[in-house]
Formats: sequence, C-alpha cells, structure tokens
Amino acid sequence: RLLQWFKKLPDEYIDANPGLCIFYARELFKSGHMEDTEKRLQAAEQMLESTSSNDLDKAGLSGRIAVIRAYMSTRKGDLSRTVDPAGQAMKLLPQEDLNWRSVAATLLEIGKPPTIYIIISSRAVAWGQVWCSAASSKRPKIFARNW
Repeated sequence: RLLQWFKKLPDEYIDANPGLCIFYARELFKSGHMEDTEKRLQAAEQMLESTSSNDLDKAGLSGRIAVIRAYMSTRKGDLSRTVDPAGQAMKLLPQEDLNWRSVAATLLEIGKPPTIYIIISSRAVAWGQVWCSAASSKRPKIFARNW
C-alpha cells in the first residue's frame, strides 16, 4: 500500500526530501526492487551531502541508509557485507531511534561469523574405543559407554 502511495507522488517532491526518499527506498526494497532501491539511496545520499540540515539529522538519515544497505546484503546472501553498514548505522542512528536501531543490531548479529559453543557434560559423553584385533576379521570393534 505504502509503495503505491509513493508511486503516486511526483518524483520532484520525493527528490527534494531525503527522508521521503529513504522511506521510498525501504518500500522498494521490501517489494524486491533492488536496483530502484539503490537509486533512491544514492539520491538520498546526494541530497544529504548538498543540504544544510543539522548534523544530527544527517547522521540519523545516513544511519537509515546504512540499515537498508545492510538489509540488501542479506537479501543477496552476502552476509559478510552486512556487518560494516550495520555497524555504521549503530554509530550514526540516534539512541531514541529504536525501530531502526533494533533492525541494525539484528543485522549486525546476523552478519557476524557463527560462534559454536560446545558444552560437554561428563554424564552425557560416550567414551568410545576402537579395537582392531589382528586375530579377528580386521574389522574395527566399537565400544561405547555412557557415564
């Protein structure tokens, strides 16, 4: 629905407002229009570079752009390129921008290499021994014992 609303707006209106351009990019991304999403993000970045809005606004909007780019990396299956923009977003987004920060934090964790924790309980470990007997058929015999 929101995407249809954006499509009805004149491009001049969207291109004059970096916030609208970012939200439009988000809706395009959610609908699978990756190339159009990137074009809107680039347009928003150019507007942010050329406008005289205060640094907090620029940082927050740049953080939102970084969140969308991180999300795009996950959609492409390139998790290694998720961490940098997600980390950048966490630095740029204001503390009170909880919706965007929560997405950035989630993407930051998704993009990190997996950590495997092995928990060994002495009661759950089965000790196995393989015995090869030259006298038998040379097949290994496996003995397992639960503690």
